[in-house]
Amino acid sequence: MDNDNEIRASGNDLNRKMITEVVAWDDLSRFEGEGGLEAPVSAAELIDVPLEKDACTVGESQRIRKQVYELTLNDLRAFPVWEFRLDEQGEEGRDESTVRPYHASAALDPADRMFIVRALFTLADGSRMWGYFTPPGRGDATIGSLQPTIVTDRGQVRLWCGTAVPSLKRLAQNYEFLGKNQKHLFPIRFESDVDLVGGPVRGAVPGFLVLEDFQTRRTRTVV
Repeated sequence: MDNDNEIRASGNDLNRKMITEVVAWDDLSRFEGEGGLEAPVSAAELIDVPLEKDACTVGESQRIRKQVYELTLNDLRAFPVWEFRLDEQGEEGRDESTVRPYHASAALDPADRMFIVRALFTLADGSRMWGYFTPPGRGDATIGSLQPTIVTDRGQVRLWCGTAVPSLKRLAQNYEFLGKNQKHLFPIRFESDVDLVGGPVRGAVPGFLVLEDFQTRRTRTVV
């Protein structure tokens, strides 16, 4: 592998190798607007502990608004489904990343609108973590469409990076948040944890994926 395709980072004996491959579709990550490397407020959850719903009325939950990249384990515990409020863009403090809790009375139909749903992620070493992804509304179940994200008690770890190649600092933070190294993390498998029309949605990633070319849809895997 030539030097252009390899990144090495000091600390934790981690080698960040970039592997070029072709994976179908996506556009930009919906997290392009996320600022800095600061983690959201700690939610103090444990891996492999079931998430239980907090008491909250439908009316109360409809007044909640958050940025999707600020969702915590507490948020996923309380509400397994969140909807994007694209109709509220332009209102103060709200944009294309704004979400609110969604209450489904039956199996959720992703074709109704744009959602994120709680998901269970299984790491290479067999351990499990919670997170979320966007269920495919039109049958497009590629990673760029799903944009899977693990949520830890220290912050979120995005597995789909859009066009933004993660810096060495970001990579080191990801591994620190996950408490694992490359060998114990990848490949990561994930599965929806809510009732969906058409059944569960499953996927897997070999590393952190970056969209390298729009026309060919070529991606680069960073680990």
